[in-house]
Amino acid sequence: MRSRLSSIFTSVISMIESSMSRGDTPEERKISDAVQAAAQDQFGKIVPKMIDISANIYAQNYTEQELSDVLTFYKSPSGQSMLAKTPVITQAVSAAVKPMIPQMQRDMVADMCDRIACTPAMRAAILEKLPKGPAS
Repeated sequence: MRSRLSSIFTSVISMIESSMSRGDTPEERKISDAVQAAAQDQFGKIVPKMIDISANIYAQNYTEQELSDVLTFYKSPSGQSMLAKTPVITQAVSAAVKPMIPQMQRDMVADMCDRIACTPAMRAAILEKLPKGPAS
């Protein structure tokens, strides 16, 4: 469980990092690097808590027999194959979703600005701060 959550978080961090602009100046790159390092550290700290929370939620929603059956499945050849392939699948999904992020961010800004009635200058300033990426 811990390695699967770590793999998922690593993919998420990687996707976030690759969508972030590192900045043009040494100071901007220093800040970007610090943000990324802090995010990795914080995700590392939260994984044990997430495992405990997940275990409690599983225990509240599944019977002992159901959990035993799932454990039996994961010990089977099919279950082992599924566990082995999950990181590869997670990376493939992340890679497929990554190109969608810049457009989603622009759409979020448009939606937010519509809700709070941004001025054209505000909208432009916010959009300027977004990472540059392909338009969809």
